[in-house]
Amino acid sequence: MHRNVTPSPKLSLVKLPREVLLCIVDAMLEMKNDRYHPMKWSWDPDEDPEPRFNPLQAYQDALSLAATCKDLYTGLTAEIYRRDVRHNRSAALLSSAINGNVAGVGRSLDAGADIHMGDTTQSLIFCDSKWIFPATGRAKEIPTRLWLPWDLSDQVTALHWAAYYGHIDVVTLLLDRGADIDHRVRIDTRLNLDIRCYIDPDQVAYSYPTNICCDVVRHNVSEGHKLLHGVDRAVAVRILEHGANPLYFAIEGGDLRTAMLLIEMGASLDIHLGTRVHALHQAVWYCDLSLVDFLLSIPGVASTINTIRDGCRAGTLHCLDYASEEDVYTNCRIIKILMSHGYLLNIPDISNKLPVDEAVNARCYTAVAELIRHGSWMPHFLPPSEEIMLAIDDVRARGLDICLRSWGLVNGVRDEGP
Repeated sequence: MHRNVTPSPKLSLVKLPREVLLCIVDAMLEMKNDRYHPMKWSWDPDEDPEPRFNPLQAYQDALSLAATCKDLYTGLTAEIYRRDVRHNRSAALLSSAINGNVAGVGRSLDAGADIHMGDTTQSLIFCDSKWIFPATGRAKEIPTRLWLPWDLSDQVTALHWAAYYGHIDVVTLLLDRGADIDHRVRIDTRLNLDIRCYIDPDQVAYSYPTNICCDVVRHNVSEGHKLLHGVDRAVAVRILEHGANPLYFAIEGGDLRTAMLLIEMGASLDIHLGTRVHALHQAVWYCDLSLVDFLLSIPGVASTINTIRDGCRAGTLHCLDYASEEDVYTNCRIIKILMSHGYLLNIPDISNKLPVDEAVNARCYTAVAELIRHGSWMPHFLPPSEEIMLAIDDVRARGLDICLRSWGLVNGVRDEGP
């Protein structure tokens, strides 16, 4: 090169006009995977690593490009979020809420995202395999994957996800920016197995997103639709499933701080309207002693403890979960706490069951004994248990009577009571 010739300056993305940079971003986003339609793929594990499918990859790549330097970040980031709002159903808002990314939530809202946008970022992946028969060699098993979008647009918003995962800073930001603290959504009450069979009965192995339905709500929906005579089952279930607020999700996720924050900021304790499930039902079901104590300290909760009934007219002690032996001691403490606040043990639910009947059905005889010591009537069926007999003797030693009920048999004396 002649020494008097000035070399051309190196091309740099930073020096490109903003309009050109936005065209580059547009081209990147147009190459995005279609996240609204199924995607299927397979690979030879002897030749290639397992492919990864991410329908939001193009947006992540665009943001990575913008983050390479300050000038690009300033010029591109806001526009990428605006395009996400316009063309991608505010996926950045939902993903940021799930991951606890406060800055991402703020940028998405600044770009105009609907704060109550339902989630369409989740998916199901079915795992299977097929056999190929090469011309040479033995048959080979080839893994296959089927990716399906999972539409949760009527089931969860950014606030519900943030509450579920205990991202208290995101919850606070969303509420400060105008999110409805009692925005109600539907809860899918089908079991994982039901959903698998509903979508594809031929598949047996798959990854399934978070199941956000507690058994108290599921039981109420299962029993409640039978009482709506003349109403189509699918319609009845859909109506009963609706009504979960963010506090429901906070308790479901198990984060006490987030639940307390929502309550202190005015969230309704009627956490699921379709089934009339109260926060105290859910706290008792999850054996959350701290939350039970906190709820009972709220004015108006302890004084109405006997009118807190779900759609099946079950009180809070009907909801004790006896599945884990580790929770037996805590269950007994919850019984004592509720009794100290005037809980009436002998109000039956819609199936004429008392809390003691639920304990007998679960074969948790320690809880049966505790309930009897606190004044419960006898269960319909009294199992042979030394622990229960000792509780009966304790009650009689205090000079108290135990009300017998139909079908009961205690010490060889058949029940003649109501």
